[in-house]
Amino acid sequence: MSPSSQGGYTPCLPGFDTEAPAYPDLFAEAAQPAATTAEALPEEPSQVSKAWRPALQTSASTTAVVEWPTWDDTVLGQLDGQVTKFEANTAAITALRAIEEEARTPTASERTTLLRYTGWGGLPASFNEDGRDPAWVQRAGLLRQLLSDADHDSARASVNNSHYTDPLVIHWFWALLRRLGFQGGRILEPSAGIGHFLGCMPAEVAGRSRITAIEIDRVSGRMLRSLYAPFGVDVRIGGFESAALAEGTFDLVLSNVPFGRYGVLDNRNRPYSRASIHNWFVGRALDLLRPGGLVCFITSSYFLDENDAGVRAHVASEADLVTAFRLPAGTFERLASTSVQADLVVLRKRATGEAAASAEWLDLDYVPKGMLRSGCHEQYLRINRWFVQHPQHVLGQIDRVSNGYQAVPTAVLEGNLEAALLNAQAMVPKGVYGARPTVPSKAPQNVVSAPVGARPGSFVVNNGRIGVVEGDHVVDVHDRLNATVRLRIAGMADIRDRARALLSAQLGTASDHDLGDLRRRLNQSYDRFVRRHGYLSCRANALAFRRDPDYPLLLSLEHYDEEEEVATKAAIFSKRTVAPVREATQAEHPDEALALSMQWKGRVDPDYIGQLLRATPGEALQDLMARGMVYLNPESDRYEPADEYLSGNVKRKLTAALDAGDAYRANVAALEKVIPEDLPPGDIALRLGAVWVPADVVEAFIKEVLGLQDSSVRYLAVAGTWSVNFNDWAARQSVACIQEYGTRRMHAIELVQHALNVQTPTVRDPHPEKDGVYVVNKEETLAAREKLGLIRDRFAAWAYEDAARRERLCRIYNDLFNCIRQREFDGSHLKLPGFLRISAIVDAGFGVIADAVSA
Repeated sequence: MSPSSQGGYTPCLPGFDTEAPAYPDLFAEAAQPAATTAEALPEEPSQVSKAWRPALQTSASTTAVVEWPTWDDTVLGQLDGQVTKFEANTAAITALRAIEEEARTPTASERTTLLRYTGWGGLPASFNEDGRDPAWVQRAGLLRQLLSDADHDSARASVNNSHYTDPLVIHWFWALLRRLGFQGGRILEPSAGIGHFLGCMPAEVAGRSRITAIEIDRVSGRMLRSLYAPFGVDVRIGGFESAALAEGTFDLVLSNVPFGRYGVLDNRNRPYSRASIHNWFVGRALDLLRPGGLVCFITSSYFLDENDAGVRAHVASEADLVTAFRLPAGTFERLASTSVQADLVVLRKRATGEAAASAEWLDLDYVPKGMLRSGCHEQYLRINRWFVQHPQHVLGQIDRVSNGYQAVPTAVLEGNLEAALLNAQAMVPKGVYGARPTVPSKAPQNVVSAPVGARPGSFVVNNGRIGVVEGDHVVDVHDRLNATVRLRIAGMADIRDRARALLSAQLGTASDHDLGDLRRRLNQSYDRFVRRHGYLSCRANALAFRRDPDYPLLLSLEHYDEEEEVATKAAIFSKRTVAPVREATQAEHPDEALALSMQWKGRVDPDYIGQLLRATPGEALQDLMARGMVYLNPESDRYEPADEYLSGNVKRKLTAALDAGDAYRANVAALEKVIPEDLPPGDIALRLGAVWVPADVVEAFIKEVLGLQDSSVRYLAVAGTWSVNFNDWAARQSVACIQEYGTRRMHAIELVQHALNVQTPTVRDPHPEKDGVYVVNKEETLAAREKLGLIRDRFAAWAYEDAARRERLCRIYNDLFNCIRQREFDGSHLKLPGFLRISAIVDAGFGVIADAVSA
């Protein structure tokens, strides 16, 4: 196409560099916003665009209006037993359902109920519906009824880490932060639970802060949102690893992080990507922290005591250890039902060029006698050197205590925990934290609500500012873009909204006049944008808008010639491209009526088919069954179309039809025609250890070929393992077992057991110099593996030597595995709203608009 077909528009206007560098990643905010000048957004904003542009409101503005809730320690009283905690949890779930159904904030009593939720870390029996305790089985069933499948799976997945912190520790936590000099700022809680760290936050600190809280569990996250979103907290439900957060922006990251030796799914190239989850949290928190900010975590003692100092070395390259306290075992026993030992660690991120403090905390050292608990005489217990040099920071005495897996150095406190915490408070250095200089903000940054119907990642525009939808939030990214990119995004967002409005109107009841008006507005918006910024497909526009999920929709609005670098408008600019699908009211033929029933009802509906054919339901069904188009399934007592009934496990269906009697003779005849032909023995690979081979066949092989009459074979389906009982003395005296099919080091029955359980035999000898150490005997191992191959080959041949046994094995295999007929789908009768057939798309030149609409 020549440029004249578009009114002489050039692909990109002079003055805009189409080869400009890639635009900033909107999901990794730069530390400093780009310098910009005030720019006017496209004139004549459409009604469609306004619908996508909610009033942006920051959490800071919200907290200024609503008073921070006061924490009451009595809320968590009398939560001592597992039954009491379970009942408190279910009551909180019930309250949450009522709050969400009525779309309101919780009342005072509901708030108390929600705060008594303690998670499922100490209540694993709540998910064991097959347990031995009838009372807990009943409670597990009740929980299953209270939660949706997704919520139930999410709650069950939180059992390992859902241990909430006692408010006694959290109050002490905040007292330490106040002593360090923290009075407010941008706060992140990456593992918030239902928000006890927020609830215990002093009101004056909350009033000076903008708070972001993340919780991965769906149930806990929604309680967190109900409790603290009304007070301006930006609550996000999802994993910390998937949260879109601006790096280098937070003043404080605090939490009781998950513990465990498992990792986090982090595909980015970071020094800590493969670290255990608690170490990963520390590394990620430092990335998000601004220079001079604090990380204050309750974390596993393995962060400081791990033998491998790799993660600590990475952390030390960016931050200094301000202080640390080893909390005694049992600190979290009351509320979290766990006696795990943990550390409170405070780190301060250094500014660029700032000298690092002493790194004595990178290595481990032996615990001196003065730190050992009375009665503990271990001489080689090792803990972090920092605690050895600051023993007063260990709340208790060190003893060697099992953590359920192994005995480890553990702090044991025999005194009062509250008194120990108060004494420790005086050891915290004062004034370490320095608040960031206050810079007047021109505009709000975070948005607490997303427009209805907005897709995640979509750009939205409000009052001249660009935002990005993240879940049910809109995050302001205006200051992270330069002026030209803002104009491009705003213009393309306007075109997108007008195109979607036109497509929706075409699928609705809009008149041709209304469609013409919407089409004219779309043309105006597109023409105005192309005059200023070039075609939608040009590189500069692609770089600006590529992250919006509707960018493919914009590309489909024009036909772009890459060689000529010109574009022409698609058919949507000039005519109707999609039309609503209307439900039929009558059918001329039974197969048409059946297709309409599957189209609109999703099943064989006799009443609907009868209405379409102007016949009774019984007459319509008899006609369809006589034509072989519908069958009554005797197993489900439901009418099914032929393509569904005559597929799947047709041998099982044939057996059911035969058992159902003469009324199903048509079913039997149709099924017999589609039964797969039996595979001959030559096509069935027989393997020793195949689960479909009966145990008595293997037992007969051992008796006949190996000559051990006193033997038996069992297959345990629950465990998926085979076992062989035999006379070991007889096996070692048998020539067949130790020479023909085995060796003296590993006789034939041992090799048969390896074959049955898909194991590789390996012969080992004691190490000549080291006690308890074994080395592989290569010659004997090779000989044993050769004999194993011989046994497998002999079994495959022996099994088919006897005619009766051969027929039996072939019948078992064919009945189990050669009984499935694939269903052949034919969707040619379907009329799907919003989709065009390929021929129609080609004729209309409509690209992928139909796909975009349906999505």
